Amino acid sequence: TGTPCNRYGRDLDLGTPPPPRAPGQNGFALFNSAPEFQLADFVYRKNQMSGGDVDELMDILAEFEGNDPPFSDHNELHRLVDAIPYGEALWRSFSVKYAGPIPEGNTPKWMLAEYDVWFRDAKELLELMLANHDFHGEIDYAVKHVTDEHGKREVCDLMSGQWAWNQSMCFDFSEFIHKIAKDPGTHGSMFVPVVLRSDKTTVLVGTGNTKFYPLYISLGNVHNNVRWVHWNTVTILAFLSIPKS
Repeated sequence: TGTPCNRYGRDLDLGTPPPPRAPGQNGFALFNSAPEFQLADFVYRKNQMSGGDVDELMDILAEFEGNDPPFSDHNELHRLVDAIPYGEALWRSFSVKYAGPIPEGNTPKWMLAEYDVWFRDAKELLELMLANHDFHGEIDYAVKHVTDEHGKREVCDLMSGQWAWNQSMCFDFSEFIHKIAKDPGTHGSMFVPVVLRSDKTTVLVGTGNTKFYPLYISLGNVHNNVRWVHWNTVTILAFLSIPKS
């Protein structure tokens, strides 16, 4: 049912306000000023400027009133960007390899090679989505049964659909019983459907010309009108390596 609770899972009294948000991290901690951070963001993320162009830009900025440029060169800029400790869930990786029988003669290369899988913690990503204030008023904490003015059922998003309803209710001994409520440890808990998808869009990585399939994750509780404009409702969970034939 998505009952409001504290961080330890204890139910709160009706009308209890949420705790104040923790102070945000200083986004400019590694930089001397907000303009310096904004310059780094512009040349590195938005413009994706080459190292040579960054060096040339720093030389030009150094000519203004004899001041030192914000960064000595692109190497210093890249070191600062790499050292930023904040942001979303961290990327991790592991390797997989074929473990079945190896045929005699010409062995396919994919049977002998190791393949990297890059991923982020799904739980961390979902917690970030649930904590996103942009979703306020646009997220369901329990399944719902929506009807129009004539009493006809309407399905408008995942939590109003039959599948979500079936996960919360089942027909048992001629009575409707909450599936989740069968476990006392889940009483008042929030049903959080996880939506995963991949597609044929491949990502090329410069090292070894390896191809990856992106795997996406989304929160099933968010309303469709928010999902249509994304608002960080969909994010990349993993990159799945594609074996070379």
